[in-house]
Amino acid sequence: MQSLSVQAFAKVNLCLEVREKRPDGYHGIETLFHGVAIHDTITLTGVKTGIYLDCDGGEPGLPRGNANLAWQAADLICRTCPDRTGGVRIRLVKRIPMAAGLGGGSADAAAVLLGLDRLYNLNLGSGL
Repeated sequence: MQSLSVQAFAKVNLCLEVREKRPDGYHGIETLFHGVAIHDTITLTGVKTGIYLDCDGGEPGLPRGNANLAWQAADLICRTCPDRTGGVRIRLVKRIPMAAGLGGGSADAAAVLLGLDRLYNLNLGSGL
């Protein structure tokens, strides 16, 4: 099966304002952030079925399996495009510290979305 690696870069919020609560229960935000050089590395390998997550590094509390945002992003793509994807093995090399306000989990999820778009030639558009 085919593989590819993507980097998920951390970011620093320079300012953050929490706005009104939305109907989905989350709050809107207004933020200004800047990327930084530290990054996690994610390798995606296509498999016939299923989602598998292997983590290297990270802290003891790093979510594994379906509690991890990278796994959840892969699940979203696989459920949204079942006729165009198989499964995926995700190897996450964690360098961004958890709960440090650097957006590591979100960056990992975004990298998985972009990576699976490329791996499976989904052409989901510039929205990704």
